Amino acid sequence: MKNDDKDIVREFREHLGFEASDTESTWHTEDIYKVKSLDTRYHKAMRRVARKYDVAKNNSSFFSAFKALFPKEWSDVELWRLGGRNKEGLFVIEEKANYKVVYPALKAFWNAWSEHLGRTPTLDDVYSLDTRWLEYDVRKTFMPDFPFSGLFKNGPYCKGVFVHRDTRKIVKERKKGDNVVRLKGEHNLALYHFMKDLDRLFLRRGSDGRFKPSEFDDFALCMRLSNSGTGGMDSSFPFLWNENASRRWVTDVAFPWLDIDATDFPHGSDKKTIQQCYDTSKDMLMDVPRYRSFLRNTFGDTDAGHAKIRGMGPILMTLWPDYDWDDLQFGAVLMGQQRVTNYLRRAFGMVHHEWRMPMRNGKIAHYRDTKMPMRMDSFIEDLGIVVETQGGHHYHGMNDQIGERNYVVDLERVQWCDAYKKRAVKRQGHRMVYVPIAREPIPVKGVHGELPRWNWQLTTEQNPRQGKVGLAELFEMQGARDAARKIRSMIV
Repeated sequence: MKNDDKDIVREFREHLGFEASDTESTWHTEDIYKVKSLDTRYHKAMRRVARKYDVAKNNSSFFSAFKALFPKEWSDVELWRLGGRNKEGLFVIEEKANYKVVYPALKAFWNAWSEHLGRTPTLDDVYSLDTRWLEYDVRKTFMPDFPFSGLFKNGPYCKGVFVHRDTRKIVKERKKGDNVVRLKGEHNLALYHFMKDLDRLFLRRGSDGRFKPSEFDDFALCMRLSNSGTGGMDSSFPFLWNENASRRWVTDVAFPWLDIDATDFPHGSDKKTIQQCYDTSKDMLMDVPRYRSFLRNTFGDTDAGHAKIRGMGPILMTLWPDYDWDDLQFGAVLMGQQRVTNYLRRAFGMVHHEWRMPMRNGKIAHYRDTKMPMRMDSFIEDLGIVVETQGGHHYHGMNDQIGERNYVVDLERVQWCDAYKKRAVKRQGHRMVYVPIAREPIPVKGVHGELPRWNWQLTTEQNPRQGKVGLAELFEMQGARDAARKIRSMIV
């Protein structure tokens, strides 16, 4: 009787028009993957045999019969490649991942991806994955049979979650009128769990075959760049963002960018570090990578689709509420002058801050009308260069730096003083270099011509923004080429 069943399987191959092989079943393994559910349904003899070998009688298929009749050949079949309705290639059984099928599929993907890259994928490669690439590009480029539907649409990684529209926090149950939405595609847990399995099954395996501790970092995944081209943080994993992630953005991203020591922050920080936090302006924070995305994920509120801008004060007092902050000190001074001086001291050593310039007669230079001494923001003693940091009040009569102390000045008076100071500096044989930090610096007669805005970094390449350049480029534009080379040499 069993031989009769085998003959029917062989005849079924002939019926489908597949070439015979030299195996007992006469089937080529590749042809097995081509069998569809309807093929069995409309072949009476094959349908009868399939039902015979399906114990549960609820999901009979050609594959069940082939498995029972030709077990040796069946061992060569890649279950994840089976098509149609079948119980042999199920990616999920009783709502749990069937790794008997899932693991070989992932291994095939990993090997094909490695061959495509010409190397073993790294953790950064895994972080860069997105659902659209998996669904469309993988099959077009290096793995035509990648089982995206089996893995994601109804498979082990189909784990979409519901989140509140405003807060983006996960809600356990969706209730009508709760203002929640189900995250789809890349914006759900599916891709995250797929990445975690690649890490668990392949990245953690060392060359000696032993498993090592995982280096997978949810925060690093959250910090990956968006595919939108805006340079912002990817918003695909908001469910991973929590208070710890917000704190890490401050200490691991913002502080290194702002040259603030994050060691044991804030309770173990010294007075200098805390003062740097007080002196940091909103305008400086806006240049820190992923600033707006951090605000959106941390505070949740938006203004016309954009995260509401917050300064260092609200950020630190929210994330470290147990520290005794002096809220009156946050953003109290224009920070550009201090940052320029810090950079110059690192590059040139002896740099005077708020320098009073002595004249050849030994007296301190002063304004002729008020007799008040002139103060230079920074003075590089070895090169004889005076550096002036120009805020908005030098161009528009008021400070236009977001988050700084607002004040209005007599614009005509300020610009006269600037020009008078420059003439005095030149008479003493020094060079004057200006560093504009105003939003819209403009030429000022007797002071400087057309100059771009400073990008708060040593070079333009460190923070390329339209209309902004680095400190080295500003020095070079104003003839201080030796100093510019020295500044560039600080880049390691």
